Amino acid sequence: MDNNILQLKKRIESLSLKELTDMVWINSKDYTIEAINLAKEELYKRGDDDSIKRMLIEEEEKQHNEELKRQKIEEEIRQKKRKDTVTKEKEKIYEIKKEQIIVDTNNNYKVVPFNSSDNVPSSLQRIIDIEAVNGWKYVNHQYSDKLKPGSAGCFGIGATPDSTVHIGFVIFEKK
Repeated sequence: MDNNILQLKKRIESLSLKELTDMVWINSKDYTIEAINLAKEELYKRGDDDSIKRMLIEEEEKQHNEELKRQKIEEEIRQKKRKDTVTKEKEKIYEIKKEQIIVDTNNNYKVVPFNSSDNVPSSLQRIIDIEAVNGWKYVNHQYSDKLKPGSAGCFGIGATPDSTVHIGFVIFEKK
């Protein structure tokens, strides 16, 4: 045998059962007669028609299982990215020090400050969603008004009037 045929034979011997059967029965027009004959010879070395069918089924199951594992890993990565995004979102929303969150001594309840924004319902919902990921269940929310004194300015220049500041708190209970 010449060197090219030996290399072809080695290459064909390294193919999977699925690749061999595809080569012989599905894509035979894409290969030379020598390659097809070597592939058939390799298939017969590996077993009879029934055993080849069983091997093909096993090969397909193996590929299917590998695909399921790959999909599961990808889903876990997506979930981790979502959780990381929620955590980053939580840090952006609160922008407060840990002392500003009040948690009872048994860690059953938690009070989180809520700074009103242009879109109060979506901001409140975002806080509830973020805390739910961490195992906290929404209980209630409260608002309070605080009078913020104005300033007299300098000889009345730059004076600001008193203003009302809305303060909100969101109450959570451990699930």
